[in-house]
This record gives sequence, C-alpha cells and structure tokens, in this order.
Amino acid sequence: MKYLIPCTGKKRCPTLYGEENRQSSLANLSFNNELGATRNLIIRHYINQLDWSKCLPAYRLYAGKIFQPISKDNWSAHGGNVLILSALFGIVKYDDLLPIYDLKMDSSNNLNIQRRPLAIWSKSGELCNVLAQYNEVTDLLSNAYRDAIGDCDSLITFNDFDRDRGSARGGWLNDQLNNI
Repeated sequence: MKYLIPCTGKKRCPTLYGEENRQSSLANLSFNNELGATRNLIIRHYINQLDWSKCLPAYRLYAGKIFQPISKDNWSAHGGNVLILSALFGIVKYDDLLPIYDLKMDSSNNLNIQRRPLAIWSKSGELCNVLAQYNEVTDLLSNAYRDAIGDCDSLITFNDFDRDRGSARGGWLNDQLNNI
C-alpha cells in the first residue's frame, strides 16, 4: 500500500553547513523518465532559479501540517510507502533531495489559465501513469492537488476527514505507518 500526500507551502530552508545540506539535480529525482519533460516545462514558466547545491530530503523540506504528525521513526522505517505530489516536481519519493522553491498547484504568475501547474499536470496525464505502477494508492490529497491527477483507477480516496485539515490527515497517516 502506498499513500499519496501533497507537498506544503511551508518549507524548511536547507542550512548552509552540516549533513542536511546535500547536492542533487533534477535528473536524480524519482520518476524523472516519466515526468522530466513536464518538470522542465513548469520550471521554465515559474522558477527563476533552483539551488541544487542546497537540498533536503522531501519529507524534511516540507514542514506543513500533514508532515508534522509523522514521526521521525516512521519516516525512517516506512517512508518508502509515502509518495508526495509537488506542484513543481510532480510525484516524488519521500527521500528525493529537493531544493527550496515556492509554487502552489493553483499558482498563476501567468494570466493564461492553461499554463498553471494544475492545468499542466492534469493535461499531461503523467501523474496517473506513475501511480498506475502501484496496485493501490491511498489519496490523502487536498482538492487542488487531487484535480491535477484526474481520473486514476489505482487511487483510493479516503474521505473520513476534512480535506482542509492537514494535521488530521498526517495523524491518520502516522497511525497507518505505525501498523506496518
């Protein structure tokens, strides 16, 4: 079983010194064969510069409410069961090294609605293709992030909590990871 959660607007800034500060590249991200072209398109439209010399694992970079309740032990032991949907990078694994960036799925620096990350990802169909590699993926996404995927047979939507309450989804996920 895999769990799919959204990235968060709140991020930790990689430190300048210490082992947290790692170098990576776009080519090193999971699913780059499937998502690389769309990642590059979104980067060209929205991001001036990414500093790939200062990266954190995704589960450490994102600091929003859905991530806070998940224990360090669960990330270490069971993080491989969690996929993260990023407005910039699409689907990444919990340990993919990411630079800090600022982009939301519904962001629009461009007046053309067809160029928003949500429209770009949903039009491509690539996110669903990546998820199809797994038998079952529990959808813990917020609505905007869910809309980026479109119809996907491998997703199981979990509706027992308010979609706007990331801490409730994070607490539920932590409990699920405890039981693996």
